[in-house]
Amino acid sequence: MCIRDSENFTHNKFNFSINYKSNNSEITLISEFTINHLLLEKSDFENWNKCIRLLSEAYNDVIILKKKTN
Repeated sequence: MCIRDSENFTHNKFNFSINYKSNNSEITLISEFTINHLLLEKSDFENWNKCIRLLSEAYNDVIILKKKTN
């Protein structure tokens, strides 16, 4: 069961993905962040800032758990 949509950002120098999975009574967050270069060029800053903004938004998402009523 998928809790919410995955979040992804891909650039040739950096990327991230966040996935949620539910298994019985557990929710698992799988987060990957990759930087393929040690130094970013000024031309990459706009995409880097977008990546970080999206990552921050994804980390700030809230999952509300509610007990099922029969």
